[in-house]
Amino acid sequence: MAAKGALLAAALAMLAVPAGAVDIGPQPGQWEVTTHTDIGLKGLPGKHKDRTRSVCYDRHDMDTLAYATPKPEDDCQLRDVQAQGSRATYRVTCGNGASGTAEVEGAADRFTAQGSMKGSGLTAKVTHTGRRTGDCTK
Repeated sequence: MAAKGALLAAALAMLAVPAGAVDIGPQPGQWEVTTHTDIGLKGLPGKHKDRTRSVCYDRHDMDTLAYATPKPEDDCQLRDVQAQGSRATYRVTCGNGASGTAEVEGAADRFTAQGSMKGSGLTAKVTHTGRRTGDCTK
């Protein structure tokens, strides 16, 4: 089970903050974000988990793609960050041996981030979808 936890942390990290500003469209404000996670162990049925939360994102969060995921909890490195128009893609490798790819696409009032990771006989797929609900309520 420790390997499953490590892969989940790596999967969430896979959609983490690339270095430098990346403006693909989403605007600061209050956002409703839903995260869907699928984790599978080779030869066994997968587990699914959904979580929806309301979050206030500022300009820094938008410029660094922080809105796409929780902060990484593992030693992961982002590579080959490419941003064009409303889309960004990148690869990730983690200290626990997991690796994967991710893609984020956005507009002023919505975004979708998808990624997949593999490591230690486990696979994980994570999708974040968000919609802007207005100005921050803080």
